Amino acid sequence: MKVYGRYPAFVSAATGHRIRWTAVWACVAAWFVALALNIAGNLVHLLLLAAIGILVYELLVEDDHRGQGEGPLGAKRPPPENPAR
Repeated sequence: MKVYGRYPAFVSAATGHRIRWTAVWACVAAWFVALALNIAGNLVHLLLLAAIGILVYELLVEDDHRGQGEGPLGAKRPPPENPAR
């Protein structure tokens, strides 16, 4: 996962994906609970908007699926054995 041109030191692409999806489900669950309990009126819909924003970011984030690029702490990863032609 590339964020602002560099890789976070201790977060892999899979970990970032899990964190984002956990945040989405937490926002959706909090939205349902707030609607059921009639908390915060119309402001509660911002939770749903936040979940949608996270999902849009999930679509746009650049994941490193082929093992290229920098690894943790800036270490260079070896190129794939059979690069695409």
